[in-house]
Amino acid sequence: MAPGGQVEIAGYKHTLDWFLCDDGTIPADSAYHKYMGAVGPCCKKLGVNSTLHGEDYQELLEKAEFVDVRVYIFKIPFGTWA
Repeated sequence: MAPGGQVEIAGYKHTLDWFLCDDGTIPADSAYHKYMGAVGPCCKKLGVNSTLHGEDYQELLEKAEFVDVRVYIFKIPFGTWA
């Protein structure tokens, strides 16, 4: 990348290790969590790290000598919400 270039990584909070629900409407024993529990080991067999979060990407970019690395977290509701 040329000096002054920019990289954007989006969608990192929706990792395959856990679906984030801040209001308790998705119980831990839901079909969704069972599904995600099965997908994680499959990704691992394929050599895919499915548990990276924004802070992990930030650390990797800074180790690669990127500067002014910022992480923004936005709540993106879906389904029958509000």
